[in-house]
Amino acid sequence: MDSHAVFDVGGVVIFFDLDGVIRDLCGVSENPPDDWALRIVGLPFSQYIDENLSVLTEARPTKYYEAIAAHSRELTIISHQREHWRALTSEWLARHFKENEVTVIYTPRGGDCKMEFLKEGDFIVEDYPFFSDYSRVILIDYPYNRHNRLPAARVTSPAELTRAMEGRRNNIQ
Repeated sequence: MDSHAVFDVGGVVIFFDLDGVIRDLCGVSENPPDDWALRIVGLPFSQYIDENLSVLTEARPTKYYEAIAAHSRELTIISHQREHWRALTSEWLARHFKENEVTVIYTPRGGDCKMEFLKEGDFIVEDYPFFSDYSRVILIDYPYNRHNRLPAARVTSPAELTRAMEGRRNNIQ
């Protein structure tokens, strides 16, 4: 773990998910999805991306991107990406993080395996709706994750995200 560049705020490390947090893959649909099992033009989301790989490089950043880039010279992204998506994801990251040192940890599966990278006191900024424990998650609010209770923080704006990240540094819950 020590070999990865991380966003360290006063000894607390904050990791970031990519899609839904920094890159807006859901922008290919008209509105934020209500359901994690999003379908686009009748296809499951991942299949749609597989058949339209340019989405991985052309997607817009989320509204949280600027807050993350401005406050994080070095950051670590933990993401579950299909193998054949990774080069295109790297291209997107290189285009959007010219002033930041970015390390990406690709996980073999999504969900709770991301938590294995967090040490005690660390947090992750995420939008995933099915973690077994949200006590170390700063949750980006979307309709598909509103059923989740008790995240470390739930944010609906870049300003709230900035406050939540700074709050972790000051140990404010």
